[in-house]
Amino acid sequence: MLKRRFKDPLKMTEFEKQIYNSYLAITRQIKNKPFKKRANFENFEQTPEYLLVKRLCILFSKHKEIDIKTYFEAPYKIYQDASFFDLGYYSSPRAVKAYTLYRKILNSNNPDDCVDEVKKSLEFLTKFCIDSNIQLLDYTKHSSGSIPTWVEHLKRNQIHPYTLMEFTGIYKTLNTLTPEEQEILLGSFASDYFKFRDKYNNSNTLKPLLQKAFFKLQNLIFKRLQIKKENIQYKE
Repeated sequence: MLKRRFKDPLKMTEFEKQIYNSYLAITRQIKNKPFKKRANFENFEQTPEYLLVKRLCILFSKHKEIDIKTYFEAPYKIYQDASFFDLGYYSSPRAVKAYTLYRKILNSNNPDDCVDEVKKSLEFLTKFCIDSNIQLLDYTKHSSGSIPTWVEHLKRNQIHPYTLMEFTGIYKTLNTLTPEEQEILLGSFASDYFKFRDKYNNSNTLKPLLQKAFFKLQNLIFKRLQIKKENIQYKE
């Protein structure tokens, strides 16, 4: 049985193909060059690159909070004098360090430069509320354990810090965490909370956009939950 398993050829997964194409896309787009998605991966498993892609697959599968596109962009944004980063670099701890540093920069940027990130967060937030059967304004009260859900989501980069600025009770929750918990779970967000608030309140684009979005999403989520409730009652 062991011999048969040893002889079985490696089979590249769709997720691994996605990772490789994301890598190719960024290395071309970052230099303003055209990119064509690779479709033929025949015998790719026999190349040295495949083992590196497999390492990245393990990393991204284990840490689902990592945004793959941002991960590949990070070193080009941090080390702007460098011209190329290969798969060997991306499968090393140096790439993880560059990604972590770049995420901090993105999160602390001018709010008006973070509109796209916040929109993605709102899409995630809407789906989470509907799936969890909670209203939007109850999101910051939600918890599946000892740590509030929004803290976990922020830690995993599933929501952008500025997305939280329209919720009440954030600072109150921060005060319930020890300094060690704040550092481990939230990094600089806890210590820089008022900086985020000041930047948000002085923003020209993001604050009015988010306020309008909150009003619309409250209604959307309320209606979706009502439909879910009616469907459940109907089936019963």
